[in-house]
Amino acid sequence: MFYLIGIGMGDEKDISIRGLEAVKSCSKVFLECYTSKLVNFDIKKMEELYGKKVILADRDVVEKKCEKEMLEVAKNENVALLIVGSPLGATTHQDILQRADELKIKTEVIDNAGILGAVGVTGLSLYKFGRVITIPRENDNVKSPYEMLSKNKEMGLHTLILLDVGSVEGEFELMTAKEGCDYLIKNGFEGEVVVCGGLGSNDPEIKFGNVNSLDVKKLPQCLIVPGDLHFMEEDALKSFK
Repeated sequence: MFYLIGIGMGDEKDISIRGLEAVKSCSKVFLECYTSKLVNFDIKKMEELYGKKVILADRDVVEKKCEKEMLEVAKNENVALLIVGSPLGATTHQDILQRADELKIKTEVIDNAGILGAVGVTGLSLYKFGRVITIPRENDNVKSPYEMLSKNKEMGLHTLILLDVGSVEGEFELMTAKEGCDYLIKNGFEGEVVVCGGLGSNDPEIKFGNVNSLDVKKLPQCLIVPGDLHFMEEDALKSFK
């Protein structure tokens, strides 16, 4: 069996009981480490709780080497790929399931809380979010994220902005909300944004105000550009000013 398991967003304890039972049945356990990270990530605590060695899997392993490293093994043994948040929040992970299906390997997806639901803590209605965009770290000539933001704004929709994540030798490199704001300003944005740090933990850091003046410390971070606001959303955001 090949398991695709969401582990939540806060720390190693956010995994579901069903997910933990699946992990304990596996001979190999991988943690995808290039789309996000747990707010309080400690691989030693994770391995102690899960009772397994956890192998960090970067983009190269997940996208190019998954058949050799994971799927071929899953023909005869249980293998798990752990995903921070919800396991199918990125199309890459759907692609792995398709490859497993082509190889006649049984698969199971075990879901968990992800960023698309966690932003509800801001008080903004989840029903009013438009297309999610991602700002890459190298963005000097990248216009498409801002163009998609503009289309959401035209429709009065909120925009969740995810920020680039990378890892080098097991160390995460997280793009900050300040860098995201700089990208917006560079492309002509003026107005208010919501800056979030540590969403999914028990004490996230959330601020609302002008794009020129906001910063948070907790990681990972994201931005929200509000669209047309209901009065209840306005009242919720006031608490973060």
